[in-house]
Parts: sequence; C-alpha cells; structure tokens
Amino acid sequence: MRRLFVGACTIFVALGCSSLGGGGASTDPAPASPAAPVNPWPVKTSYIVDLWLHGHAMVQDDTSKVPFFRRGYRDLIAAAKRSRSVTTQLDANAEQLRRGFAANPALVSGQFLALQERTWEEMQADIAAFLDANGDPNAARDSTMRPAIAAFAQSYRSRADRDWLRLFASSLADEHTRFYQQYWNDRQRELQPVLATVDSQFANRYYPPLRGFLNNSQLDKGEILLSLPLDGEGRTITSGQHTVAVVFPAKTDSAVEAVYTFIHEVAALASGQAVSDNTTPAEKQSGMASQYESSAAVRAGALLLRRTIPDLVPGYERYYIKAARGRGTASNLDDEFARTFPLSKVMLDAIGKHVDRLLSTI
Repeated sequence: MRRLFVGACTIFVALGCSSLGGGGASTDPAPASPAAPVNPWPVKTSYIVDLWLHGHAMVQDDTSKVPFFRRGYRDLIAAAKRSRSVTTQLDANAEQLRRGFAANPALVSGQFLALQERTWEEMQADIAAFLDANGDPNAARDSTMRPAIAAFAQSYRSRADRDWLRLFASSLADEHTRFYQQYWNDRQRELQPVLATVDSQFANRYYPPLRGFLNNSQLDKGEILLSLPLDGEGRTITSGQHTVAVVFPAKTDSAVEAVYTFIHEVAALASGQAVSDNTTPAEKQSGMASQYESSAAVRAGALLLRRTIPDLVPGYERYYIKAARGRGTASNLDDEFARTFPLSKVMLDAIGKHVDRLLSTI
C-alpha cells in the first residue's frame, strides 16, 4: 500500500520556527567483517525536499533574522538558468506567487509538507487529491488519501490558498522538468565528498556527546537531510520519521555548518518550551512571543553546545552572527553573539534549565 502521511496535524519545529561480490568454491564460512557502528541519524539528501524548498525560495520574500534560504540564492539560480538558456513557468508566475505570499504570509507553513513525501510524483498525486476534494478530507475519492488531504488543509485553508497552491504546483512541475532535476543532479555529484564528510563527522565525533539529549528529547533516531536552498534556519518535523533538513555546506572544510544547523533545530525543543512558559497570554496573542523564538533557538543551540561539545561554540556563534548579517569578528565573540540575539536573563535561565533537564539521565 502506498505510503500514508503520519497524520493530519504534523508537528512542526519552525522558527521565524537524501539524503541523509562473487562466490568462490570454498565451503568454509567467510571471516566475519567488523560490524560498522550503527548511526541512528544518517546524513542524506532528498530531491523532493530540495525541489519544494527551491520553489519557495524563488517566490518567498525572506525577511527573517536568520534566513530560511541562502543569501543570494535567487541570483545564483538565475545565473544557472541563463547559462542554460532556460526560462520556466516558475519564473513567469513568480510575481503572482509573491503576491499570494504578501496576501497570506501563513503560506510559509507549506514548506514542511515535502518533509513527509518520498518523491515529486507522490507529492503531485497528494496535491491533486487535495485540490480535487477542495481541501475536504471527507470528500476524497480514495479514502487512503484522507490523511494527506488533511495535512495539506493545515496550510492551505481557503479557496485563495488552494488557487495559490495550484499555480505553485504547476509552475514547479515545469521547473522540475526543464531545469531543477538536472541542476540538482549536477550539484549532488559535485558535493558528494561534502555529504560523506558530514555523515562521518556526525556519526563518529558529534553524535556521541549529543546522544543523551536526543534520547531524552525522544529523538533517538531520525535522518538529517542536507538541503541546497536552506541557510541557518533548518526545517524539522518530529512526528513519525524524525527529519531535520539543514544547510548543505559548500566545501568539506565547512562541513561542520550542517552540524551547527542541526544543533539549532534540536535545541529549539528546549527553547520553544522556555518561550511558552515565560510569555503571557497577551504576548502570545499579540505575536510578541513568536518574536522571541528565533533568538531563543539560536541561544539554546549555544547552551547545548557548551554542555556537550564546547569546542564548537565559537564557530557556532560566528556562523549565526554572520547569518544575521553581523560581522562575527568582535574581540569578545560572546558579547557580539548576545547583542545579535538578545534575550532576557529569565528566558536564558529557563532555556538552560530545559537543556539541563534533557541532558540529565533518568
């Protein structure tokens, strides 16, 4: 049976919040090879995740302090298209799609839907079923599609939202066929050594000190997806298969940037609870609480690293300062980091307590 969505109400961690002999004549058993260590968080890539996020990056204005998408991503892609003499429907419809985002910024939540898909063809089928049912799971012609329809309905609630999705999906289909699939395949070949380096470093060096935190956060296993469009704000789902999409570093010697983004994403579990516990109902209602979330997640990542892999703290702080368009060159890096991501002492203390609780053994 075709893969089903885990559930209609996907739990998001979003702030702002795939991949990863011949036989001889001898009857003697072959000597056993040493078992490779099991890595419960393999590093992979996913074409469907990158295609979907690429589409958003091309039409969504990214104004978050820590950007969703790489700085200059649109210019990079425009140059790649010019070199191939390619123009697609995504280019032709970009302005109309941007106006849809301006009318309803909540459309950004649709970014997460690709993290539960396996292929573009399956996602197209889910979108078609959702649109055919006018967003109503009970109107599905095939009952097995109801979970997928319900999941899409969380992000595309109105008729205008569904019209936007219809245009976006058809534009992205043309982008996939005429440009992005070949572009993606070329980049994967170029970046294969980077993927291998991230996977090896995470499994052998960084996962062991993080194991306790991840286990106590009920993230004992999952997958890390290196994503071409993403920057310092990753994309995470924590229901069903735990999936964390992170930045795809450009070079092997910057492979640790993927670890920084992963730390930022999983630390958001502690910071999100701290923000919720230390903001008033009025602040939540006004949206003020959500303004704390980005800084809280970045600061939580630094606190988690101080307690687990302290030698990564300076690099992590410098990475996120620069992501927020800071310099990252101050004589006192910690002070510049605190100025870039300000947070009250009460909130910081609360985050620290949550991090410590998730690091403690029970």
